[in-house]
Amino acid sequence: MLVVIVCFVISAVRVGLSAEQAAASPPLTEASPIGIAEGPVLLYGNAVGEWGGHTFSYILTGQKYVFWAGMLYEPGRTSRTMLVGQYPKKEVGLQPVIIRISLEASNFYNSSLPLLVRTPDGFIHIFVGVTHDTGKPSLKPGVLRYFRSTVPDDITSVVDRTELIPTNGYHEFHLRMNVGLSVDGKRLVWVVLAVSSEGKVPFNTPVVFFAERKGADFSFEKPMAYAPPMGLFYPLVAVVEAGAIVIGELWDDAKRPHARLVQFNWSGKITHQEDLPNEKEGSHCAYDLKPLPGQPENLILYATKIPADRQNCSHEFWAYSVKEMRLRLLRSIETDYSWSNSGKWLFLSDHQSVFMNNPSSGQLCAWHGDILGGREVKRTVLPRSNPLSLGLQGSYYVMAPSPLLGSAKTPGEFYFMTDVPNAGKKAEDVGPCSLLLYRLEYQTGNNPK
Repeated sequence: MLVVIVCFVISAVRVGLSAEQAAASPPLTEASPIGIAEGPVLLYGNAVGEWGGHTFSYILTGQKYVFWAGMLYEPGRTSRTMLVGQYPKKEVGLQPVIIRISLEASNFYNSSLPLLVRTPDGFIHIFVGVTHDTGKPSLKPGVLRYFRSTVPDDITSVVDRTELIPTNGYHEFHLRMNVGLSVDGKRLVWVVLAVSSEGKVPFNTPVVFFAERKGADFSFEKPMAYAPPMGLFYPLVAVVEAGAIVIGELWDDAKRPHARLVQFNWSGKITHQEDLPNEKEGSHCAYDLKPLPGQPENLILYATKIPADRQNCSHEFWAYSVKEMRLRLLRSIETDYSWSNSGKWLFLSDHQSVFMNNPSSGQLCAWHGDILGGREVKRTVLPRSNPLSLGLQGSYYVMAPSPLLGSAKTPGEFYFMTDVPNAGKKAEDVGPCSLLLYRLEYQTGNNPK
């Protein structure tokens, strides 16, 4: 299904085979083990931009559907309408579904974008936060909401289960948050920053909600602080047997934003903490976290290193052993700044994986080869993914389903979602944007595990 949108082009940077700039970058080639099999598919054409899409869980895969989440663009006011959709997978003879869920509340100010989790029995769980205007310009405290699909693998109907979130202890939040799911789907970890409109809680105190599955729902324990107050924190979460690993983008020093890894046990006690190097000015932040197939205790962390002068940028791939509590750099791939956009890593087979990003906020690019090892890596700009050809202004984020959120796997098949600014969208507005879906296939004889 190819979507064609006819409208005026405002601005964008097109990246093609002639855009080679950095001698140290992997060579460009037209041949790639990954190709677009379907798409771009227009999921929705009047959405708010998927802020933080390089980190947060806005897309999942189930057995029959791809599930996605966003917010309706409502000109003249902050959005208060949540969108959740399901798009049928290959050879599934069903129609797409989109539902709207109102977050309207007294003194409503804004909301986070909804986060999605899929448990092994197929239920879709939705986590979102709503901020309220208390009359203080510097503080708009948020509250947490929890919804669940009424039946497995279908979001046609949802139920509000917010009552299961405890409100004693920490109950107001700065909505930089994320969730993670255990492999068996029985435990969930929700990390967020706590605040207080009355000054009773130190600003940006990192807290965690532990939850266990009871029936179809998650039942939450009283939240607890797991670290001292910090700056803005954009976390990725992995739930393991011993507790959780949280890797976040830390902004204590605006000149040196960098990733911090925190491992804590089921009592909320930190057992290991480690930062990516930040001796020099520039950013060194993490944007993807996945386990190696069949090895939930061995995680692959993707980070982007961009010096302040934007020279000698690199895509980095780190390994973290939960049992050894050891973080080590596997591979650093140098690149020009225009190719340094964050993206998502995919395991294909031994000595073969793919990293997908959107250089210069344009077309999708597949970096492929022995990314985790020392062998050759090449780049391929994927045809049919140029937002200019659709009359759009570019693309913001590359989003992909993650096993850490319960996405189901289909061998050889991958989905990506991008949010793209519509023609006519002004830079100061959050919309309108379109959400585009791509189905990619592994094109060699060896299917990914």
